[in-house]
Amino acid sequence: LLDLQSFDPSQDTPVEILHVILLGIAEYLVNDLVNSVLIKKDELRQLTGYLKDYEQSKGISQKFTRLLNGYNLYLGRDYKCLIQIFSVILVIKFTGNSVLKNIIPCFVQLESGLETYIHEVDTAVKGLIKQLLVYYKNCELNGYNPYTSKLKAHLLTHLLDNIRRFGTPLHFETEKNKQFN
Repeated sequence: LLDLQSFDPSQDTPVEILHVILLGIAEYLVNDLVNSVLIKKDELRQLTGYLKDYEQSKGISQKFTRLLNGYNLYLGRDYKCLIQIFSVILVIKFTGNSVLKNIIPCFVQLESGLETYIHEVDTAVKGLIKQLLVYYKNCELNGYNPYTSKLKAHLLTHLLDNIRRFGTPLHFETEKNKQFN
């Protein structure tokens, strides 16, 4: 492959979001927070106590109410949940803590980037559905069945929930041969 003129692995291979962000940077931050930054056991117990408020969340697959010592068994979705939860807990409960002052902005930035992306997707989906409705109202074709009444248009309205639960839709494909479409 390296001899092919038309293929450059550094440019023709996309960044895999799951392993770079959720099982990469987010994992490093959670591991640092639990292993290195929260050296005092009291702070770790305090953080674990705050996590108990989230134990009924549908997106969490592990029992985070245990003292976070099972973090090495977490999956990508667990880290996604943790960065969302930690950004809130750390800002609200640990602001002013000199031990956490350098790591809190990292969690906040990871979370805010996802929310910005979700907002952009929401705007695009609503804009598309609105334009489909305008097209329908102005369509002069006989027997035209509006796209807004079709299941696939409705499923777009669920895209935000799917992104929050599963991450970016780059890997939502169900068939391997559709992977790059």
